[in-house]
Amino acid sequence: GPEALVPNHNDNPPSGDKRYLLRPEYVESLFIMYRLSGNQEFQDLGWEAYQSLERYCKTDLGYTGINDVYNADDSERIDHMPSYFIAE
Repeated sequence: GPEALVPNHNDNPPSGDKRYLLRPEYVESLFIMYRLSGNQEFQDLGWEAYQSLERYCKTDLGYTGINDVYNADDSERIDHMPSYFIAE
């Protein structure tokens, strides 16, 4: 998902920061919700997030963020892999 959203019912997609900076909190939250609830939907969303990371963020030397999650196929990659991505 995007780094930040600014709710506005007229925007599609929503305005705000459209970058994805390899933050692990979303996947971590899905894992916790799956473990607490046993709901397969959370596990499926986690798998979808993993597949998206592999498709859009993986490089020959690691992983990188992207500038526009709403246009990921054509999005410019951010030449940066923060240490927290592999540390958490």
